[in-house]
Amino acid sequence: MDQSLAEYYDNLDRVFSEAASIYDKKILANFINVNIREKEVESVVKRFKNGWEVLEIGCGTGEEARKVMESTGCNLTCIDVSKGMIDFASSKIKKFGLENKFRGMKIPASSIGSIGGTFQIVYSFNGALNNEPQLPTFFNSLKDAVGTGGFFIVSVRNRFSLGEIIVDSLRFKFGSLFKRFSGEMTVEVVGKGLKSHYFFNSEFRKLVPSCFKLERMSGLGIFVIPSYYERIKSESVRSLLSRLEAAFTNLPLFKHLGDETLFVFQKVQ
Repeated sequence: MDQSLAEYYDNLDRVFSEAASIYDKKILANFINVNIREKEVESVVKRFKNGWEVLEIGCGTGEEARKVMESTGCNLTCIDVSKGMIDFASSKIKKFGLENKFRGMKIPASSIGSIGGTFQIVYSFNGALNNEPQLPTFFNSLKDAVGTGGFFIVSVRNRFSLGEIIVDSLRFKFGSLFKRFSGEMTVEVVGKGLKSHYFFNSEFRKLVPSCFKLERMSGLGIFVIPSYYERIKSESVRSLLSRLEAAFTNLPLFKHLGDETLFVFQKVQ
């Protein structure tokens, strides 16, 4: 592996391992993140069939893995570039008595070809693939990892976010808008900056192999992005925004305008 790539992966490992013990508390305190993650998990659960094998790319603390396993009873393989996250996820899964159906591996997304076997659902949420520098390698291996008729379900950070445009325009922070449009972002995790690439929806779709057909695309975090949740103190306003998100997430225009975009692809050949 190229030294710069190795250093990049090592840095991801270090930063996310440091964040593992506080990550759940931070996420679960954010009503926008909670709404987004509920919709992501639902997209997996509704497509699952008994006996299917499932793979999660970038499992983090294992919160989505736990919910998917509890809802479906599936066997779930999880990978993450961070040893700290894999260890935390494994411990959590054990506490819930699901360890016999769980396998955790510390590898980056680009190494899924080393796992072996075929999965009927492969999913990756919360922008994990925005931090993967070797996406062509990942997608080349994905073709073999997903069985025909199976699903690749993924959410990635969007270059075009309506919520951020609205808030930054009201605050006259136009520089932030142009930075997001460029696609090259620095994302803060436990006070550390991580290089990340955001995608236009059309840009990401072109990366996905032609053997995968787009079934559905949804916008997540359309009106308010997760980093601004603390500015909304009123429970009634939070409830209203949650209802608006649910109503607009799949509409033709608005599904392109979320902080994240959720794609559901089905392998057709």
